[in-house]
Amino acid sequence: MLLNTNSLSNSSRGELYGSLADLYSIIGEVKEAITAYHQAIDFKIYPQPTFYVDVVGALAYLYMALGEYKQSINLFESLISPAEALKEEGNQFLAYINACLSLSYHQIENPEQSLIYLNNAIKFQNSLEKSDRTWIVGYGLYSLGKAMTANNYLNKAEEIYTKLKFSQDRLFYLFQGLAANGEAQLYREKGSFETALSHHSESIEWLDKIGAKCDIAEAYYQLALTYQKMGDAEKSQTAFQEAIRLFKKMEAPNQVDKVRKAIDKSDEV
Repeated sequence: MLLNTNSLSNSSRGELYGSLADLYSIIGEVKEAITAYHQAIDFKIYPQPTFYVDVVGALAYLYMALGEYKQSINLFESLISPAEALKEEGNQFLAYINACLSLSYHQIENPEQSLIYLNNAIKFQNSLEKSDRTWIVGYGLYSLGKAMTANNYLNKAEEIYTKLKFSQDRLFYLFQGLAANGEAQLYREKGSFETALSHHSESIEWLDKIGAKCDIAEAYYQLALTYQKMGDAEKSQTAFQEAIRLFKKMEAPNQVDKVRKAIDKSDEV
């Protein structure tokens, strides 16, 4: 394995760990990705401010994916000043960081902070869309669209997902899957359930092509919420159980709890 090569500098080793973490992240091996990102940070020689913001931003997203929102928020908020110090280059990161913070604060039921960070993200939206950093564009637009949906900016969210679906690059399948999942949530909020179901199916199909376990688990959870809102208890339970199975496989207990709370809410109706 290249990482075991003795002649590698610490800086090169850090960059390789960052690339390895990216690959783990894409296929949903979240715990392995987190370990590799921490190793990337440990080995990389500083000052390397862009690398630091890049890697810690990806790490913070994974904690958000695990439902560990407070840890995610702490990391994202710690990145605001380093990103601002990057001047124009940092604006793409600031859009991503603020979008993820908006989404995280929504998840912990703090709508005031969620809206503040959403509006901050929108200020830097153009820089995000012009970024040549694949994961920034993909996860940044996805998080921005979800934050917009959460804050009832439905028309703006629809525009974001359209842009995400037309992102043509090496992560095409992932972007298509994320965009379709976001669109499904959007149409559920609009009450267009059949359209939402179509996008749920599309999302799971795209994500399954690359084995994106983490995103597939979230897609099944969102599918369950749509069936729940439609009053279809049987199909909702089936999708909830599949989400639980996948989140357990990821060792994401907070996400499992989230799903179970949604099931309990369904039982109360």
